[in-house]
Amino acid sequence: MMDVQSLIVRGQRHIKHLDYRKSLECFEAADAHAPENPQVKFGLAWSYVGLGDHDRGIGAYKEALRLRPGWPPALVGLGQALTYAGEYEKALHWFGQARRRASDAPPVYPGEVEALRRLGREDDARGRVRDAINRGRCDAGLAAEYCDLCAGAGRFSEGITAASAVLGRGDLAPAQRIALLFALGRLLEAKGDIEGAFARFREANSLYPPRLFSRQAHSREIDDIIEVFGGDSAARLPRSPERHDRLVFIVGMPRSGTSLVEQILASHPEVYGAGELPHLLNIARSLPDRVGAAHPYPRCIGAITPETAREAAAEYVSLLPVPSGPFARVTDKMPHNFLHVGLIGLLFPGARLVHCVRDALDTCLSCYTTIMSPSHAYSTDLEDLGHVYRDYKRLMDHWTAVAPTPMVHVRYEDLVTTPEETVRSLLDGLGLAWDDRCLRHHTLERPVLTPSADQVRSPIYRTSVGRWRRFEHHLRPLIKSLGL
Repeated sequence: MMDVQSLIVRGQRHIKHLDYRKSLECFEAADAHAPENPQVKFGLAWSYVGLGDHDRGIGAYKEALRLRPGWPPALVGLGQALTYAGEYEKALHWFGQARRRASDAPPVYPGEVEALRRLGREDDARGRVRDAINRGRCDAGLAAEYCDLCAGAGRFSEGITAASAVLGRGDLAPAQRIALLFALGRLLEAKGDIEGAFARFREANSLYPPRLFSRQAHSREIDDIIEVFGGDSAARLPRSPERHDRLVFIVGMPRSGTSLVEQILASHPEVYGAGELPHLLNIARSLPDRVGAAHPYPRCIGAITPETAREAAAEYVSLLPVPSGPFARVTDKMPHNFLHVGLIGLLFPGARLVHCVRDALDTCLSCYTTIMSPSHAYSTDLEDLGHVYRDYKRLMDHWTAVAPTPMVHVRYEDLVTTPEETVRSLLDGLGLAWDDRCLRHHTLERPVLTPSADQVRSPIYRTSVGRWRRFEHHLRPLIKSLGL
């Protein structure tokens, strides 16, 4: 007898790791043995939506609700799937059902706010957040939404009052307090209170738990990569015998425009945007075991064989959450894959690279004023940020000189000032025909799970170019660290 519960647990684990193909396999196997199990239908729905098949996801969520009427997680999931499909009014109906069943059903409030914003109902969206605040259901993301909504509407005092009131509560977890401080900082910046804004950004960064970051260790890592993948030695390394012409890796520093570039490319009918995928990093970490080497990556790369390269590449491709369709290109926009450009060349002959470049000060300031994951331990300190940017620049200069993989460089400033010319050049570099939809990227309905979500869902704007000048006298440690 098939153990359905074990399949459900395995499927949920695959979803957690963004491996929607494997999660779908688990839930399809479970569904064959337990077609009336609402948890199985829920897992199927989540997997379908993760693969971009919104219609089948919507159908599976409805099946879950048929089997378990009024189930809040399924109501919220259905609302989210409908939002991704552009059915905002229908989404609001199901979010409303979830809120009436259980007002704390996560993430009912964020889902409603997102749908209302997509419909242009900014006042209603603010009202939903106020309701969440009054009910004590305002999480970190929702607080940020509220401040951004108030900033966009010019309701600075309203947002500042609400954010300050929430900050005054004694029950906030550190992560919530950090998120609120960042949101309040953005609101104060929009109001023109630069001193107040930077004070909030500085306080938010000071509240992070101590993060282990060593400038010396980071530079040694870059030194190792450059040495291992030097021009002559890299040319002699074995490669996978199979070509991967569909793959496009979008790399660069965080906050350099990678999300915007992927959204533009995903607007092309022949491109699927797979988002930020951890798979290449996981392969790099596992490489010593794969090749039987005693040294960690990248020192183990000399032991690679064409067969181990082929197997690692096949594993990566099997994990891609790509729905069926005529996609000539599939993008992976994990920014820090810039560390692995040499590995990309070995595993994926025929793949292409897009390197997103942005002014160093604007990039580092954006990292400093944005919630970053713990993997970016350097982002809370201006001097660390400058050091990391210099190492990144040093490595990218190396790849530009020696990497065999074709690379298209996209400057953020060019993208926002001369978008059509820049996008045409980008598409040409990827072997894609021009399509006007790439200039209407903000109309594309797809989940964007990065801090740049608002930007990619808006027409291109230029206001973030030269942002650092507003804070120049606060950025002296960064400017000195960058050597400017």
